Amino acid sequence: MWNLPPGQIRFHGTSAHYSEAADPAQQRALLLWADGERQGGLVAADSLDLAASAEIDAHTALCDVIGVGCDFRYRKIGKELDGWRTKDRRQELEAIQPQAFRQVIRRQYLETVRARQPLLHVVFAETPAGVFSYSRLTVPLAVRTAEVGRLWLIPAGLSRFVERLRDAAPIAA
Repeated sequence: MWNLPPGQIRFHGTSAHYSEAADPAQQRALLLWADGERQGGLVAADSLDLAASAEIDAHTALCDVIGVGCDFRYRKIGKELDGWRTKDRRQELEAIQPQAFRQVIRRQYLETVRARQPLLHVVFAETPAGVFSYSRLTVPLAVRTAEVGRLWLIPAGLSRFVERLRDAAPIAA
Protein backbone atom coordinates (compact mmCIF):
# COMPACT_ATOMS: atom_id res chain seq x y z
CA MET A 1 0.00 0.00 0.00
CA TRP A 2 2.91 2.34 0.71
CA ASN A 3 6.66 2.35 0.27
CA LEU A 4 7.96 2.61 3.82
CA PRO A 5 9.60 -0.40 5.45
CA PRO A 6 7.61 -1.71 8.45
CA GLY A 7 10.15 -0.39 11.00
CA GLN A 8 9.75 3.18 9.74
CA ILE A 9 6.04 3.55 10.28
CA ARG A 10 4.06 3.35 13.49
CA PHE A 11 0.27 3.23 13.63
CA HIS A 12 -2.00 4.14 16.52
CA GLY A 13 -5.51 5.39 16.99
CA THR A 14 -7.87 7.34 19.20
CA SER A 15 -11.60 7.27 19.82
CA ALA A 16 -14.11 10.00 20.57
CA HIS A 17 -17.85 10.44 20.94
CA TYR A 18 -19.67 10.62 17.60
CA SER A 19 -20.81 14.18 18.36
CA GLU A 20 -17.24 15.31 17.63
CA ALA A 21 -17.56 14.38 13.93
CA ALA A 22 -16.91 17.58 11.94
CA ASP A 23 -16.78 16.21 8.40
CA PRO A 24 -19.96 17.08 6.42
CA ALA A 25 -20.46 13.51 5.09
CA GLN A 26 -20.05 12.12 8.61
CA GLN A 27 -22.57 14.63 9.97
CA ARG A 28 -25.08 13.71 7.24
CA ALA A 29 -24.54 10.04 8.04
CA LEU A 30 -25.32 10.75 11.69
CA LEU A 31 -28.59 12.41 10.67
CA LEU A 32 -29.56 9.31 8.67
CA TRP A 33 -28.57 7.10 11.60
CA ALA A 34 -30.63 9.18 14.06
CA ASP A 35 -33.73 8.68 11.87
CA GLY A 36 -33.19 4.93 11.45
CA GLU A 37 -35.56 2.32 12.89
CA ARG A 38 -34.35 0.79 16.14
CA GLN A 39 -33.91 -2.92 16.65
CA GLY A 40 -32.88 -3.91 20.17
CA GLY A 41 -31.34 -0.50 20.83
CA LEU A 42 -29.41 -0.46 17.55
CA VAL A 43 -30.39 1.04 14.22
CA ALA A 44 -31.48 -1.66 11.78
CA ALA A 45 -29.19 -1.75 8.74
CA ASP A 46 -32.08 -2.23 6.32
CA SER A 47 -33.83 0.90 7.61
CA LEU A 48 -31.11 3.18 6.21
CA ASP A 49 -31.21 4.29 2.58
CA LEU A 50 -27.47 4.75 2.21
CA ALA A 51 -27.73 5.33 -1.53
CA ALA A 52 -30.07 8.31 -0.94
CA SER A 53 -27.06 10.56 -0.53
CA ALA A 54 -24.54 10.10 -3.33
CA GLU A 55 -21.83 11.85 -1.31
CA ILE A 56 -22.28 9.57 1.67
CA ASP A 57 -22.58 6.48 -0.53
CA ALA A 58 -19.36 7.25 -2.41
CA HIS A 59 -17.41 7.50 0.84
CA THR A 60 -19.07 4.59 2.63
CA ALA A 61 -17.90 1.10 3.40
CA LEU A 62 -20.01 -1.58 5.00
CA CYS A 63 -18.36 -4.28 7.02
CA ASP A 64 -20.06 -7.48 8.21
CA VAL A 65 -19.37 -8.49 11.79
CA ILE A 66 -18.58 -12.21 11.75
CA GLY A 67 -19.25 -14.22 14.87
CA VAL A 68 -19.35 -12.12 17.99
CA GLY A 69 -17.03 -9.47 16.62
CA CYS A 70 -14.30 -12.02 16.03
CA ASP A 71 -13.72 -10.98 12.45
CA PHE A 72 -14.85 -8.47 9.86
CA ARG A 73 -15.56 -8.70 6.12
CA TYR A 74 -16.02 -5.70 3.88
CA ARG A 75 -19.37 -5.98 2.07
CA LYS A 76 -19.48 -2.77 0.04
CA ILE A 77 -16.92 -0.12 -0.63
CA GLY A 78 -17.88 3.25 -2.13
CA LYS A 79 -16.28 4.39 -5.36
CA GLU A 80 -14.21 7.10 -3.63
CA LEU A 81 -12.52 4.41 -1.50
CA ASP A 82 -11.63 2.09 -4.37
CA GLY A 83 -7.93 2.93 -4.27
CA TRP A 84 -7.17 1.38 -0.87
CA ARG A 85 -8.69 -2.05 -1.29
CA THR A 86 -8.07 -5.11 -3.39
CA LYS A 87 -10.33 -5.93 -6.33
CA ASP A 88 -12.33 -8.31 -4.12
CA ARG A 89 -15.33 -6.37 -2.83
CA ARG A 90 -15.79 -8.91 -0.03
CA GLN A 91 -12.32 -8.47 1.37
CA GLU A 92 -11.60 -9.80 4.85
CA LEU A 93 -10.04 -7.42 7.35
CA GLU A 94 -7.14 -9.89 7.54
CA ALA A 95 -6.14 -8.92 3.97
CA ILE A 96 -5.34 -5.34 4.99
CA GLN A 97 -1.63 -4.63 5.25
CA PRO A 98 0.51 -3.81 7.05
CA GLN A 99 -0.38 -5.82 10.14
CA ALA A 100 0.11 -2.86 12.52
CA PHE A 101 -2.44 -0.82 10.53
CA ARG A 102 -4.89 -3.74 10.54
CA GLN A 103 -4.51 -4.16 14.32
CA VAL A 104 -5.50 -0.53 14.96
CA ILE A 105 -8.55 -0.91 12.72
CA ARG A 106 -9.56 -4.19 14.40
CA ARG A 107 -9.33 -2.62 17.89
CA GLN A 108 -11.49 0.29 16.77
CA TYR A 109 -14.08 -1.99 15.17
CA LEU A 110 -14.26 -4.15 18.32
CA GLU A 111 -14.61 -1.04 20.46
CA THR A 112 -17.62 0.01 18.38
CA VAL A 113 -19.21 -3.44 18.61
CA ARG A 114 -18.88 -3.32 22.40
CA ALA A 115 -20.08 0.30 22.70
CA ARG A 116 -23.17 -0.34 20.52
CA GLN A 117 -23.11 3.32 19.46
CA PRO A 118 -21.24 5.27 16.78
CA LEU A 119 -17.69 6.29 17.59
CA LEU A 120 -15.39 8.74 15.86
CA HIS A 121 -12.01 7.10 15.32
CA VAL A 122 -8.77 8.69 14.21
CA VAL A 123 -5.94 6.59 12.78
CA PHE A 124 -2.41 8.03 12.94
CA ALA A 125 0.71 6.99 11.03
CA GLU A 126 4.04 8.27 12.33
CA THR A 127 6.72 8.30 9.63
CA PRO A 128 10.09 9.97 9.12
CA ALA A 129 8.26 12.52 6.92
CA GLY A 130 5.70 13.40 9.60
CA VAL A 131 2.50 12.27 11.27
CA PHE A 132 -0.51 11.66 9.03
CA SER A 133 -4.08 10.88 10.03
CA TYR A 134 -7.64 10.31 8.88
CA SER A 135 -10.90 10.04 10.78
CA ARG A 136 -13.61 7.42 10.47
CA LEU A 137 -17.12 7.47 11.84
CA THR A 138 -17.83 3.84 12.75
CA VAL A 139 -21.55 3.11 13.16
CA PRO A 140 -22.84 -0.23 14.51
CA LEU A 141 -25.98 -1.61 12.84
CA ALA A 142 -28.32 -4.49 13.60
CA VAL A 143 -28.95 -7.17 10.96
CA ARG A 144 -31.92 -9.45 11.74
CA THR A 145 -31.07 -9.58 15.47
CA ALA A 146 -30.48 -7.12 18.29
CA GLU A 147 -26.72 -7.70 18.02
CA VAL A 148 -24.23 -5.70 15.99
CA GLY A 149 -24.14 -7.44 12.62
CA ARG A 150 -22.67 -4.72 10.44
CA LEU A 151 -20.47 -1.65 10.73
CA TRP A 152 -21.10 1.40 8.58
CA LEU A 153 -17.80 3.19 7.97
CA ILE A 154 -17.63 6.83 6.88
CA PRO A 155 -13.99 7.98 6.61
CA ALA A 156 -12.77 11.54 6.12
CA GLY A 157 -9.34 12.23 4.68
CA LEU A 158 -8.53 8.59 3.87
CA SER A 159 -7.45 9.25 0.28
CA ARG A 160 -5.08 12.02 1.40
CA PHE A 161 -3.75 9.78 4.21
CA VAL A 162 -2.91 7.02 1.73
CA GLU A 163 -1.36 9.50 -0.76
CA ARG A 164 0.86 11.01 1.92
CA LEU A 165 2.04 7.59 3.05
CA ARG A 166 2.78 6.56 -0.53
CA ASP A 167 4.80 9.75 -1.02
CA ALA A 168 6.74 9.46 2.26
CA ALA A 169 10.34 8.56 1.54
CA PRO A 170 12.17 6.08 3.75
CA ILE A 171 15.11 7.24 5.85
CA ALA A 172 18.45 6.40 4.23
CA ALA A 173 20.41 3.81 6.21
